[in-house]
Amino acid sequence: MEDIRYLIREILEESYLLHLATKDDGGLWVASVIYVASRDFTLYWKSRIDARHSQAFIHHHYIAGTISPCFDAFSLQKGLQIYGAVQKIEGEIPLAECYQNKRRKEYPHVLKEGQSWYSLQPSLIELTYEKYFAFEKKRLVF
Repeated sequence: MEDIRYLIREILEESYLLHLATKDDGGLWVASVIYVASRDFTLYWKSRIDARHSQAFIHHHYIAGTISPCFDAFSLQKGLQIYGAVQKIEGEIPLAECYQNKRRKEYPHVLKEGQSWYSLQPSLIELTYEKYFAFEKKRLVF
């Protein structure tokens, strides 16, 4: 059977949205962000510093997220569930240009005023890949 790291990278490369689950004083919240991933599975995205999810990271550093490629009702399902620690990054990141390519936008990839880069360092990634494992989840623990 294929190495699950390869399958996880495949999903990370073909997808672009990370759905973040956070918690703040107002309760649970989900935000969708465009991400890029490094070879060690760290995910990076930029958000406004004053966004609800960005504010939630200040007090709750561990979050969960999901990534699912777009598929139709007749496709075999695949996706990731991720748990890990979030960190705000000062300045630019080496993958900023890759982020811009994933967004398919023409404007520069530099941070705008009021924005910051964030990273999610996974502690756990659960892989669902119906083609190979039906709905049995495979786990990658860091």
